[in-house]
Amino acid sequence: MLDAFNKKHVRRILARSGTEHSNEMNEDAITSMVFTPLRFMERNKALSCFKVILGSHLSDRLQSRVVASFSLELWPRGIRIASNIVAKETRCEPDLVAHIHFDEGPPLVLVGEMKWDSSSSETVLEGEIKREQAALTEANL
Repeated sequence: MLDAFNKKHVRRILARSGTEHSNEMNEDAITSMVFTPLRFMERNKALSCFKVILGSHLSDRLQSRVVASFSLELWPRGIRIASNIVAKETRCEPDLVAHIHFDEGPPLVLVGEMKWDSSSSETVLEGEIKREQAALTEANL
């Protein structure tokens, strides 16, 4: 919850409907409550949580490589890239960015976008994730 409080200015665990930006703040509060604990877990435990969510998609990428380090950030700041909606650069804050570095081989970056109380089409969500991946690549994150 501290991430949502510090980075996203969420001041209540769940805001009442009708409060300005309540849906966004509720999503941020829930995202923070669910994913912040991963930062404090032993890296193998945190990876186990991701394996539950991503299943074989993650296992295939990890294979038998030895994890050297793991870091997780919610809503990384300062990233900008062309918008999917308007013809200009806008802020880009993926909900979750996890960096997994191995003893050998390239690192793995997991990008997560959480939608707790909204329904986006698969096409819209895929476009948002591709934009976030491009932004992270451009920012060398």
